[in-house]
Amino acid sequence: MELLSDPKILGKIIVISCTNRPDRIDAALLRSGRSDERILLPMPHLEERKAIFKVMYKRFNIPTDIRDFTDPAKMTDGLSGADIMKISKSSF
Repeated sequence: MELLSDPKILGKIIVISCTNRPDRIDAALLRSGRSDERILLPMPHLEERKAIFKVMYKRFNIPTDIRDFTDPAKMTDGLSGADIMKISKSSF
């Protein structure tokens, strides 16, 4: 934060940060001038989660009779692709 506050380097550095807990970001980082651009990367929607399951089962050669991943995708609402990967890997 000290580095971000130094006016001598204003506009000369790029800081990339990410979090899965935006509610826990330090208030000092949210003050005006600390970050010029924020990009929201939302969790995958149903169709994307179905595709992630399909890819994970294929990637890890998980034997299954499932052809339509709608049910598992519905059960993972709000989870990330990494979460789905972990679930997929633990299923065999």
